[in-house]
Amino acid sequence: YLKSSAVIPIPAQKPAKENILMVYPNPARGYFIIRYELNNYYADAIVQLTDFNGRVVKSYNTSMTKDYLVIPTQGLAKGNYIVKLTLNGKDVGVQKIAVQ
Repeated sequence: YLKSSAVIPIPAQKPAKENILMVYPNPARGYFIIRYELNNYYADAIVQLTDFNGRVVKSYNTSMTKDYLVIPTQGLAKGNYIVKLTLNGKDVGVQKIAVQ
């Protein structure tokens, strides 16, 4: 019976209605939080932190549909950064963050 039945995935989380990317507090002192929600069960997502010269400073791969990352600012130079959320090879969210 089970061999011929269809596989029905039971995800741990429901996908969001739309892709959401939030970065706070802004400006950041000590840490900042990257919160995202994806509208896809089978998410191959990448969260990247880049400086304004386009260099990738940090990169995080995830397959969770909803999650948050706490990023300490130790080791980051003061200045402006870009947080980019890429889902299945397509940019779905971009936010700026200032580190003080």
